[in-house]
Amino acid sequence: MIVDSIPASKRPYIGSSGTNSVLNLAFGYNGVARLTGDRGTGGVGGGMPSMNGGEMPNMNGEMPAMNGERPAMNGADAENGTDSGRGSFSGRQGMNSTSDSQNGADDGGSPGQPPGGGTDNQNRQFGGEGGGQGQRGGMNGGGGGMFNTGTAGPLRLFQSELSGQASWMLPFVLFGCIGLFANLRRRNFTQGHKEALFWLAWLVPVMGFFSIAGFFHQYYLVMMAPPIAALVGAGWSKLWSLYREHSGWLSWLLPVATLVTVAFQWYIIHPYDDTIGSGWSIGILAAGIVVSLVLVVLKGKQKPFVFSASIVAVLVLLIGPLYWAATPITYGLNSQTPEAGPGSSEGRGGMGGNSSNFGRNSATSANESLLSYLEENNTGEPYLFAVLDYGTAAPYIVDKGASVVILNGFSNSDTVYTTDTLKALVKSGKVKYFLLSSSGMGGGRGGNSTLSTWITDNGTEVPAADWAGNDAGNSGTLYKVTVN
Repeated sequence: MIVDSIPASKRPYIGSSGTNSVLNLAFGYNGVARLTGDRGTGGVGGGMPSMNGGEMPNMNGEMPAMNGERPAMNGADAENGTDSGRGSFSGRQGMNSTSDSQNGADDGGSPGQPPGGGTDNQNRQFGGEGGGQGQRGGMNGGGGGMFNTGTAGPLRLFQSELSGQASWMLPFVLFGCIGLFANLRRRNFTQGHKEALFWLAWLVPVMGFFSIAGFFHQYYLVMMAPPIAALVGAGWSKLWSLYREHSGWLSWLLPVATLVTVAFQWYIIHPYDDTIGSGWSIGILAAGIVVSLVLVVLKGKQKPFVFSASIVAVLVLLIGPLYWAATPITYGLNSQTPEAGPGSSEGRGGMGGNSSNFGRNSATSANESLLSYLEENNTGEPYLFAVLDYGTAAPYIVDKGASVVILNGFSNSDTVYTTDTLKALVKSGKVKYFLLSSSGMGGGRGGNSTLSTWITDNGTEVPAADWAGNDAGNSGTLYKVTVN
């Protein structure tokens, strides 16, 4: 409310809101729209109106912070940079994009309409099921949901599309909670009960949200990790105490929880046998069954290795999620919209697999030839160049530390600049090079296409042979714009 109450001309544009409003972004696109699946911004239709009436900010030649989800109030003052070296272009950080504008891909965090065909940035076909081992469900509605997130319902987190992301230990959490609250009485409400309720008050609403949400990405499920970790730890401690104290049926919860959880984990891993080898699913299942039987056999016996067996039970249950959690790094998956797991429609070799294709990161990377050209020809401008969307700018900002002006916001859907404010930015000497990719020429999802027209009308095209290097056919068009 404070930000929206500030005149638009005196604050950064609220990226991805569509109406230059934080309230619209929070309660519209990032709020109710997440549940309903309405992926249009307030500026395109629906959503909360801007408290500033959608007024375009008067930049006075200044560059607003362009962080897609919230304004970037960075401390670095790039506008004072005069060094033509790469280090001087680090004023605008934190602008990583989760959209791949070059491939027409989209993500659960970017505004606009659903992608209309082609493949997503994980090389899975939109729509339908099909594709290959490890590909589970469609990507454009249907069984796999818009982003391969399964079918909405109470068991969504246990479906094949999402179970491998954050649900590995949920069965153990259930049995742990049974043990934790078994002795709950009106006059016996302990600190342990309060703490367990605290974590459940985090976990249960989040599980409920993702069970019915209209659109989100798999990596959003990371917000379930803290409460799951806390409840697994507390639950194991309680189940061990009940097991050791021989307290009736409650003492059997530890081996049962181990067996049920490892069976669920086998369900998660088994479909990837052709990709990573069957040794993983069989090995984890066998280890879980053995350790559960050991706990049953040793029940009621005072053996020195009983406690060790209970520790091993938990360690066995961590093998699968540890492997899955490491895959975005070890397999070189898409770092902008990561998804845990070794599978894709292409297939991929794993530990024990028979494929050598470990990569599926199709996100664009920085063009070193372009970067070198811009640095060599920089004459003191604090911004190295300007682009239309974050997908193009991200590798230069994140990987190379360059300061880049992003004209149309997160995914080329914001109308941050007018031709007048853009002209003022150039005239003030802040930027002179503009890179227009083929995906951005039309203004993207509601973006300001008049900016592209102004750039092409007032700029001089730089021959691709001078700057594009080996990417001459895919890098777009570079313009040099000067205003007297």
